[in-house]
Amino acid sequence: MQSSQEKLQFLLLEILSTQPVDPGMLQEMDAEGWQTVSKMVQQHRLGPLFFWRIGREQKHVYSLIPEEIRDTLQKSFLSSNFRSLALQKELIEIVRHLNAANIPCIVLKGPYLAWFAYPNPGLRPCRDLDLLVPADKVVHAFDVLLKCGYEKSHAAVDPLMTEDANHLTHLIAKKSKIAIELHYSIYYKHSNHASIPLDQDVDYWSRKVQQTIANVEISYFSPMDALLHLIVHAVYQHNMSNGPLVLSDLAYLLRKEKIDWPAFWALASIGNWERGSHLVLKAVARYYQDVDVDFSESLLKGRVDENIISSFLFLSLRDTKSSANVILHAKEKQLKLARFIVMCLGELFPSRHSISARYNIDINSFALTIGYVRRWTDLFLRYFPNYLLAKKHPQLSHEAEQLFQLRTWLRGDKVRFQDQIVHQESR
Repeated sequence: MQSSQEKLQFLLLEILSTQPVDPGMLQEMDAEGWQTVSKMVQQHRLGPLFFWRIGREQKHVYSLIPEEIRDTLQKSFLSSNFRSLALQKELIEIVRHLNAANIPCIVLKGPYLAWFAYPNPGLRPCRDLDLLVPADKVVHAFDVLLKCGYEKSHAAVDPLMTEDANHLTHLIAKKSKIAIELHYSIYYKHSNHASIPLDQDVDYWSRKVQQTIANVEISYFSPMDALLHLIVHAVYQHNMSNGPLVLSDLAYLLRKEKIDWPAFWALASIGNWERGSHLVLKAVARYYQDVDVDFSESLLKGRVDENIISSFLFLSLRDTKSSANVILHAKEKQLKLARFIVMCLGELFPSRHSISARYNIDINSFALTIGYVRRWTDLFLRYFPNYLLAKKHPQLSHEAEQLFQLRTWLRGDKVRFQDQIVHQESR
């Protein structure tokens, strides 16, 4: 049986998609229910898309929403459109600087979707600009942008200190204050379980597509590479914590672009990401019924238990403020005690590089010792108590159990969802 929170989550997904909205649920909604929906919308950057939907395709919902919430949604829609213009202007300048230095780049994720897939660029909010640069040129690209007036987000930190990530430290545009990430890899080290890292598939440089904006040619991932990157980013790199925006991202991308499905499934198999890809695309097909996905060449041939899909959707709308505790609780369930202790010790005694980047301290400075003291203070006075409280919270414990089961299923093991056993599909 669904909780009231889950009912509100699935109502939100229906309003955002082409799925018919449950009229009975709408009639039951009160001001408190709409406030809960509004909180989810704001946390997951869904305001512009939600406002667009209730103003066009779901007009019968518009009058049911309290006026105060409608006003907030309208402001988010207008703000997102202005933000999109600022991002576009900044991106053009960055590409011009890199072109002048003969440094190729591919723009990742949001900008292509906003300007070329969604019907209005403001519908797809972007926090920052992510650009992929060849690994042997990424430091040069960083230096070029520094000379052009961009500033390091952490002045005391070496740009290469992001040892566990896939990008250099952020750059900040002086006027717009937009953050720029220069990536030298598209996947985190820990997100790839294949024997051959997917970053060795350099064909994505030859498959890239180009669009012209203000007489500047800007390169983006091919639709196939963009599709896989969005899925891996949501499922494997962020543990379903970055919200259901991925569903509309994929729906609008698939409406606009033609995918070579056999090639896509072959590419997904390189990183052992077929299950995650299958899961997300089945969720998209559930809520966007006009989107055509070919599962015939996939590992599971279109067979995914509906409880697994529902669990993924439920987790994608969890409270972002408690997401880190939910992930840690799920890892505690998943890892053997020795590995979990090792992971916790890594948090307690992180590398000097990590402390330098976290607290903006020169790695060769004596002040780095103070950084460790700050880290331990944060852990014992904030993070650890919050984690213990989260373990006792019924809703968060339920989310952690769902995440644990979903991560188990992604590995191909037998799992239990809502008292139903789902067995591993035969390969």
